[in-house]
Amino acid sequence: MTESKALLLYAPSLQDADLLYLSGFPAPDPFVFALLPGGEKVLFASDLEYDRARKQSHADMVIRFMEIQEKLKERKAERTDALASAASWLKEKGIRTLQVPSAFPIGSGLWLQDQGFQVEILKGSPAPERRRKSPEEIAKVRLVQKANEEATQVGIDLIAAASPGKDGILHLDGGPLTSERVKAEIQKALVERECFSFGTIVAGGDQACDPHDEGSGPLKAGTFIIIDVFPRSLTHYYFADMTRTVLKGRATEEQKALYETVRKGQELGISMLKPGAPVREIHLAIKNLFTKKGFPTGLLDGRMQGF
Repeated sequence: MTESKALLLYAPSLQDADLLYLSGFPAPDPFVFALLPGGEKVLFASDLEYDRARKQSHADMVIRFMEIQEKLKERKAERTDALASAASWLKEKGIRTLQVPSAFPIGSGLWLQDQGFQVEILKGSPAPERRRKSPEEIAKVRLVQKANEEATQVGIDLIAAASPGKDGILHLDGGPLTSERVKAEIQKALVERECFSFGTIVAGGDQACDPHDEGSGPLKAGTFIIIDVFPRSLTHYYFADMTRTVLKGRATEEQKALYETVRKGQELGISMLKPGAPVREIHLAIKNLFTKKGFPTGLLDGRMQGF
């Protein structure tokens, strides 16, 4: 990074993991963060967030951009928002080139070019060091995963306690057991553990065959039920993820064959994992195993199937 070049991020940090990692400041609304040539971290905060940013963020300097905004309004500048305020400050500091991530808003990038900045699109993450987790980060992930395991078990216990009716629909407490009820109970258990999962999946039958179908309606006995929960901590914002497949009743021979194929595929994939292992080779090995077991991958009978 040359002496006139800075890294610039502009997003809600709760939706941008790189920005949250670099700034250490969780915020639902967009804010501007800059990494200057000498490594100094600068956060441009509104009056609403200024005090919290000074206490919580990793920034070396927190600037009230509204002070700059007032000057821009006095000059009758065309744009006077947080980005314009940050751009004005950076220009005064002699910054002429801005490196931005590939997800940077294109309209904002074009506007910065109009203001005389050279805008460079970064290749890869602006925080590549985020890939390697510290012991403290690993401990946080494990805490979320523990909450995940306990909450998922709540959902599994509901299914286990239900009884099938004559139509095969599972019933519990006098009514049908639905995907919505199981998801709600999982979510409740997560919130009790200071976590939240947006988009939790409890999908049975044909719904379980469509990846990321969240599931809806009554659950049935004798069919696979996919439970996929990926919570985020409400205190430190790290994630966990876990998928479990359950079945209420006795599995058919075909279902047992499906289970065994998946189990052997998982074991094969794990056996091939090592530093530097090409992920494509692992993927293809499992795909080929599925084909040999009678479950080819591709568009079959109008639906995607296999691995």
